[in-house]
Amino acid sequence: MTRSAKARTRQALEEAIAEALKLITSDNAAAWFRLCIESLR
Repeated sequence: MTRSAKARTRQALEEAIAEALKLITSDNAAAWFRLCIESLR
């Protein structure tokens, strides 16, 4: 997502990151943490 924004300045990058973070759902985050925990086992 941030690469496709092609941010050329720090401000543009920060804005792209902020927009990308809005796309992460609680289900996405929970699944990511579950995978991290499983990889430790």
